[in-house]
Order: sequence, then structure tokens, then C-alpha cells
Amino acid sequence: MKKFYPAVLIIMLIFNLSYSQWVQMPGPRGIKINVFYEKDNFIFAGTEAFGVYRSSNNGTTWEAANTGILYTTIFDIIASGNNLLAGAGDKCGSNNVYKSTDNGMHWFPTSGLNNKIALSFAKKGSFIYAATSDFTSSIYRSNDDGEIWSQVASPIEDANKVFVSDDAVIVSEFNFIWRTTDDGDSWELAEKFALSGVTSFARAGGKVFGAGGSGLYTSNDNGASWTYSNFPGGAASLSSIDNTIYLGSGKISKSTDAGVTWVTVSNGLGKGPVEALLYDGANVFAGTMHDTSGIYKTTNGGLSWNPSSNGLPPGALIRSLISMGGFVFAGMQADGVYRSGDNGFSWSKVALNNDSLASQFIECFCVKNGILYAGATIMELINQQITELALPD
Repeated sequence: MKKFYPAVLIIMLIFNLSYSQWVQMPGPRGIKINVFYEKDNFIFAGTEAFGVYRSSNNGTTWEAANTGILYTTIFDIIASGNNLLAGAGDKCGSNNVYKSTDNGMHWFPTSGLNNKIALSFAKKGSFIYAATSDFTSSIYRSNDDGEIWSQVASPIEDANKVFVSDDAVIVSEFNFIWRTTDDGDSWELAEKFALSGVTSFARAGGKVFGAGGSGLYTSNDNGASWTYSNFPGGAASLSSIDNTIYLGSGKISKSTDAGVTWVTVSNGLGKGPVEALLYDGANVFAGTMHDTSGIYKTTNGGLSWNPSSNGLPPGALIRSLISMGGFVFAGMQADGVYRSGDNGFSWSKVALNNDSLASQFIECFCVKNGILYAGATIMELINQQITELALPD
């Protein structure tokens, strides 16, 4: 009679007892980036559940900048005066707009939005606007660089994104796009069929664009009216300067003529969707939601992308580890296998063209006759069955 035992993943850590400290290695990564922002030669990355990270060398390395907002989710970042502002929230109720006067090293709560999550910011003149999901009037604003916030009367109950274009403040709600040109004294319903919602706005060549899930909204009159068109691969994020605009979805597209024509620029990009983009005129940063790097960067207009994750906290799940032939191999959860030849200080993805590992849990490794074998579980079936091993008596 055979006995059946559930499959168990055993990871063995071999260490030298003469060492009493553990050192965090720089990869593989997998943190989700919600927003990028640039200020004072820093690139800031608002993360999912790890607060804010910043880079002073164009993304080569990152460091934590989250004292006071550690382990929070950052929804948006903006600067006004001496204040860097972050809309933050967590499961413990630390929902607020936080400010930093030292470029993110320390954060303190502001007044007027306690227990509310600011999902998006935009600045117009002396006002900063914040969109919240409040189910009353969910637009707030500040005229003192974000120190104190007050509610703006509006018909908007569930604001998602706020954007400023010339004299117009544009706000997306799940089914609607709203607009005011008098700083919130009156509002007009500009679009009432935005059923897919708008997750990002950008302006290029005098046009305003909205990423609408499966397609793209475009306005030629400063948000007063909109047209919708399907976009291959969908539209999740936007970033632009002048006539050049980048669009993120499962891939990245680029237009240099304000959206008239588009080309795909995703060579070397990690696994999407790309829900955060920053184009600063020289570099483009992309947050890749399902990739262990978390952040990719291009310096040549999207012709090629490279990981930009050194210093970020680990976010991906490493399912198994093994050493072979001077390399350390890490089996990932739904992101294949990564390899390090320098004891874990840097990592590269192996078998890039092997799609059979793309959606698997790499549960274990073994080596036989110089060949590395990977034991995998199909991710789609992990919640439907338990793999068992048949062992002899």
C-alpha cells in the first residue's frame, strides 16, 4: 500500500556560525510601484505597502525615504513650496496626506484629510487639489502648500483622478468625467459614458488624454468634450512632455506627434501591466506590476529597457533556491528562474524565451548529472488541487 503526502517545500539555509548578522541581498525584486515623481534631482517611487523610495542617481540605486509612513501604500505624490506631499493609506487606518520638508526622509500628517485616502493630486495656481473616494463631495483642496485641506462642494462622490489643464480642473469618476473652470464654484459633466474609468491623464500637443482601461479618451478642447477609441493592449498609465507621450499597459507605446501615430517600445521590458510611468525628457521609468524588478528604465526613448531595482525592498515570492556550477538559482512565483553569479548581489533572468515557466510556481530544484531540474506547480491550478507525492512503504 502506498502512502500519500502533500508536497512540502523545504528550503535549506547553510550559513557560517561565526557570523551573527544577516545581510539583505539586492534581488530578485518584485515590488509594485503606484506612482513616480521627480523633484530636486530625486526620483521618488510610491510603492504598494512599503512607503516611498527615492533615487538620486536616475534610478541606478534606490533608498527608503519613508520615516513616518513605513508600510503604507502610496497612491500619489506632488510637491508644493517646500513640501513634498504623499497620499498614503494602510490597513491600520493611517490614511492621510503626509508632508516632508527634507525630500522624503521624514513624513508628518497634514490637517483636514485624516482617515481619508488621497488617490490623486493636481496643482493649479496657489491651489492643490486632492481626489478622494469619500462618497460625499470627494474633492479637497489646499492653498497653503498642503498643510490644511478643506472640502470643495461638488456633485462628485467617488473621485479617482484629478488633473489640471490650463484653466480647467478635470476629475474622473467611475462613470463620469467632470470639469470646472472656476476653481470648483461650479462643475459641468463633460463625459458620462466613461464606463471603463480613467486611471491616468496627460497632456500633449494641446490635447488632453485619459487612459481608459481598454482604450484612450482624447479631448481637443481642454476637457470640455471627449472622444473614445480602443487602443491595442489597453491603456493604464500616461506620461508626456510637449508632443511626446508614453502609454503603459501590458506593453509601452510611444507617440511623438501628440497621439496621431503610435509605436511599440517594449524591448527588454519586464512583465506588465505598466501602471506607473514617468517621462522626464531624458529617461522613462516604468513600474512593472508582475515582474521581480519592479522598475524598468530606458535612456534611449524606449528602444531598450533595463531593470532599475537596486535598493528596492523585495516584493516577489522566492519559492526555492539552489546552487550549481558557481551560480545561485532562485525559483520564483509566476516569474520563472533568476540566476546570480556573484553570491546574490546581482541577478538576471534565465531562459527568457521559455514561456513554460512564465506562470508556474517553481517549488523545488534538483541537480543530476550536471543538469538542473525545476519542479513547478501551475499557478492557475494552485487553488484547485493539492499536488501529492506517492511514496513507497
